[in-house]
Amino acid sequence: MKIIKVPEKEQCMKHSSDVSKGANIEATTYEFICGLCQVENENLEHLFFSCSYSQEIWKQVLLSLGVNRTVLPWHEEVQIAEKKSRSTQKQACKYSIAFIESVYCIWLQRNAKVFRDHVDPVKTVVSNIMFNVECRCKGFLWKNVFVDFDSSEFSS
Repeated sequence: MKIIKVPEKEQCMKHSSDVSKGANIEATTYEFICGLCQVENENLEHLFFSCSYSQEIWKQVLLSLGVNRTVLPWHEEVQIAEKKSRSTQKQACKYSIAFIESVYCIWLQRNAKVFRDHVDPVKTVVSNIMFNVECRCKGFLWKNVFVDFDSSEFSS
């Protein structure tokens, strides 16, 4: 396997210049170091949640939800979130929304690092995730509330 180190900001330009020159892209495998932790190669399993940065985010989100356990590998976390997403209990709903928000926010942080060389502190990301979770859960509650405006309580 051929490993080429390309600075992250130049990844898109390198790929497009190879294509314009007729290079055989399928024959070349690009591997990139994770921009968030700068330790391991970036891939799905690493980014969610083996990377120390994303692992700390998910750990703090779990604690905010009252879940005190270690962070599991990606496929196990997906299975738990999938199972909880089928539940109608409020806490399970919050968990599945928190999982989705966490994955989305980690991806945004990854892109911010790659394209702008900026990463927010874990505490900021976790606060944003939990704010979004609370807003979405309140939104679900409002959809489930039925108010009869013709009732006597609203009559003057």
